[in-house]
Amino acid sequence: MSPRSLVVIFLDSVGYEQFVRANVPNMKSVGAVHLALSHGSWTGPSFASLLLGEPPWCTVPNCEHNKILPRCTNIFDEMWKKGYHCYGYTSSPWAKALEKRMKYYDYSECLEDMLDDFLSRKKEPFFVIFHVLETHMPYSFKGHTRKTVWEGGKPRVDIERQAQLKALEYVDKQIGKLMREVEADFLITSDHGEIFDEEHYGHMWQDLSFCPELLKVPIVATGVV
Repeated sequence: MSPRSLVVIFLDSVGYEQFVRANVPNMKSVGAVHLALSHGSWTGPSFASLLLGEPPWCTVPNCEHNKILPRCTNIFDEMWKKGYHCYGYTSSPWAKALEKRMKYYDYSECLEDMLDDFLSRKKEPFFVIFHVLETHMPYSFKGHTRKTVWEGGKPRVDIERQAQLKALEYVDKQIGKLMREVEADFLITSDHGEIFDEEHYGHMWQDLSFCPELLKVPIVATGVV
């Protein structure tokens, strides 16, 4: 008996509270929204753990852990052994560097192109990862390119928070189309959160690497209530 196909969606930079706040009925229809903790405050260490099963930061050059820990197992290799046809999509150089089999797009407003490519190529049973950058600042998506709004030398975090919510609504519509095209289980989560604060907006702040806003992420999975 063939295993059931699996779709994994990583929403870049989406914190738990922001996802709960978002109007995303398709993604929330998968199952209950639960709180999870990211393994990193930005994409590099988080994806090292998500894709390779490594402790955070073990892919950093000259990291002491690299000298004592064996390289961990690649998720694509393991799923292939279980009989899955494997696919991966990203427009993040960090994710691409960690897993070269992920198809890379050199612009971030590309979710629709990723989905079209996957639906034209897929063989069942499939295991596919979509790393979604539309939810990463500046929260642009197809037909809606934007830049971060600044005022008095500070970001307008109220505007930026709403911009990410709008991007999430766009992503949800595209995921809804995918759900209608495939028979599969879904797992939806984020690589890390985002700080919406005038002094520390974003997520690339060395002194805030382990603050709750960056580590608290949503997770939704088929059959999990």
